[in-house]
Amino acid sequence: MGIPGHLTATALVSLLVACGGTQASTVPGAPSGVSATVGIRTASLSWTAPASNGGSPILSYRVSISPTTPTAVVTVTGTTASVTGLANGGTYTFLVSATNAAGTGPAAASGPVTTPDVPGVPTGVVAVADNLSASLAWVAPTSTGGSPIIGYSIAITPPTSGAAIAFNGTTAVVTALANGTSYAFTVSAVNAVGTGPASVASAPVTPSAPTGPPTNLVYSSNPAVYAVGVAITANLPSSSGGAVSSYSVLPALPVGLSLNPVAGSITGVPTAAAATATYVVTASNSLGSTTASVSITVNAQGMFPLRISASKNYVVDATGKPFLMQGDAAWSAIAQLSEVDALAYLNDRQRRGFNTILVNLVEHSFTSHIPNWANANGDIPFTGRASGGCPSTEGTSYCNDMSTPNNAYFNHVDWFLQQALSRNMLVLLAPSYVGYSGAAGTDGWFNDMAATGNAGLTAYGSYIGARYNATAYPNIIWVNGCDYTPKNSSELLMVTSIVNGIKAGGGTQLMTAHWGGEPSFPGYGVSPHPSWLDIDTVYVESPPHNYQFTVQGFTADHGVRPVFWIEGYYENEHGSTPLQLRSDMYQPMLSGEFGFVFGINPVWNFWTSTDANQQYNSYSNDGKYTGWKAALGSPGGKNAMLAMQFFAPLDWMDLVPDNAGGTSNLLTAGYGSCCSDQYVLGAVTPDGHLGLAYFTFTTTVTVDMTKMAGTTRAQWFDPSSGTNSSAGGPFPNTGTATFTPPGNGLGSDGSLDWVLLLQSP
Repeated sequence: MGIPGHLTATALVSLLVACGGTQASTVPGAPSGVSATVGIRTASLSWTAPASNGGSPILSYRVSISPTTPTAVVTVTGTTASVTGLANGGTYTFLVSATNAAGTGPAAASGPVTTPDVPGVPTGVVAVADNLSASLAWVAPTSTGGSPIIGYSIAITPPTSGAAIAFNGTTAVVTALANGTSYAFTVSAVNAVGTGPASVASAPVTPSAPTGPPTNLVYSSNPAVYAVGVAITANLPSSSGGAVSSYSVLPALPVGLSLNPVAGSITGVPTAAAATATYVVTASNSLGSTTASVSITVNAQGMFPLRISASKNYVVDATGKPFLMQGDAAWSAIAQLSEVDALAYLNDRQRRGFNTILVNLVEHSFTSHIPNWANANGDIPFTGRASGGCPSTEGTSYCNDMSTPNNAYFNHVDWFLQQALSRNMLVLLAPSYVGYSGAAGTDGWFNDMAATGNAGLTAYGSYIGARYNATAYPNIIWVNGCDYTPKNSSELLMVTSIVNGIKAGGGTQLMTAHWGGEPSFPGYGVSPHPSWLDIDTVYVESPPHNYQFTVQGFTADHGVRPVFWIEGYYENEHGSTPLQLRSDMYQPMLSGEFGFVFGINPVWNFWTSTDANQQYNSYSNDGKYTGWKAALGSPGGKNAMLAMQFFAPLDWMDLVPDNAGGTSNLLTAGYGSCCSDQYVLGAVTPDGHLGLAYFTFTTTVTVDMTKMAGTTRAQWFDPSSGTNSSAGGPFPNTGTATFTPPGNGLGSDGSLDWVLLLQSP
């Protein structure tokens, strides 16, 4: 009988079986669960047989290696295999397929695995010579090669056959050296695979008989205050007398910190909070030893969020400690900087004592990018365009729809804010810089905000409030407005719409404002205060007589809400002088404010002389620096650090400025006249244990000593150098005393400002 046409395959097989035929076998299916475990130049494989053998018994398995390795030998036994002849440190994938009488089926792959290699390179090799010996210390390699480090080897230059080496972890003592001979040492790590590459050689050292025991051991930071999760600046020792051959410490340092037993440096990243404690470091050589007591405190990473003090005059950290703000204006950092440059900036500012940065979440104009609101990766913050036109900025005249955030842009923001948090830095974050000229300008987002509409602005606020919520980013204070005071309720509503969205989304951190050119308290800012405003700011460009505004701020806000100095003149801009810049640091602190934000051009906009688009840097740069990196070490930044070091040990939060209420004046004569550049601002605590006066010109002032609590010690502080000198006394707390700045009244940089410090028990 003929076979009918158009039969399906299944029908054909059924027909053959019905007619007495047999079903032909097919190749097996793929194995499953292929796993590989590596050893030194080897791998052990296992897998599960295919679910289908194709109708014929599996005869064998085939194992192939990717990448192809000609020296490898594969031995298969059942559903396992051994592979030898692999390379050290090679990454391999193994493919297994089954074979039956019909042929070889599809392959299944293992995940990639890497064979162990020799260890990486030790770093930081330090050698210290002693009598006929040298002590060494080093940092273990970051990579073990995939096999535990079991030891180290040391090479000595010049080779010294009789030398003996005693190892102890990542330290060693080399003995039987010759005094008077210079030696250098390299260190290699060893694991089961072999010996890794040698380190960079230590600096040469020359053993000699010590001249005496070490004496006068001191540390560069003492007391030292650190934060959990933040790498500390190396705390370095110095001593006199004989050379130190080894260091030790008792009790053990806080978790995450370590003492280099040869160099004596304290380094590391604290991993847990530790109360203030004293650690005794001993420096020794063969003739004796000396000690130093180092006070170390490790604050919890939870210093954030900040909250308003019970007095409502300042803010405190999560431990209840008053927060003293040393801020830096970094307006364009998020949009302008690459990750590499952002790290360079943050590390520098942390090293110089800055604990706060002021930055735009989205920058509108002041970048070198096209469009200006793009970041260094080319990501723009908003993907949509709102109807209508906006003033031209760098060739673009469209309005951004701010309700269409671009995740790619905000991914970079995530990273930046996390870097700041890891350094315990407060971020004054401006969600939408309105702009100095409002609708008439292109520097800010005013017109984009208007085109987006209040509902869209609330949606934008909700997005960033959820993304940068108070739990994930407790180191934020939101800064609203920015260089502009709303002229009417509709303009204020645009700002408030963003604020409402932020709060609804979870951004419940403290809120402040940066209004246009005057303090934010009535009647200079928005009046009455918006209900969301937690903290006031002062922003005035008329130094050095800004004291009139700082004192008015004290009068308006004392006991109502905290105030800080958010902006004045910037260094290297508008011809500003050191005295003007320092007056914006000291006058606020004598007027009940809890800190200041310093600024310098070109750091605030991160300009460099090689930027192709330089329009964004046209803002009154005085031309002292070729770019932002050259400006980081400016005199103004150093003065900011000196100011914080001066105020930190004082009860600055209790000061009441002269002429605030009229009854607590510390200075009774010689202080100058209001609202001029020649004025001495005085301040005193209600209990009289602290009095201060900041001079902006050379004069003799009369101090009411009855304002002090008791016998008073007086000192002069030069804010341009950070040095102290006696101002006479001690003085009884009766009658008056007169004070004139030392010498001819010139500070170390030629300026006329001085601080008089009065302290009573």
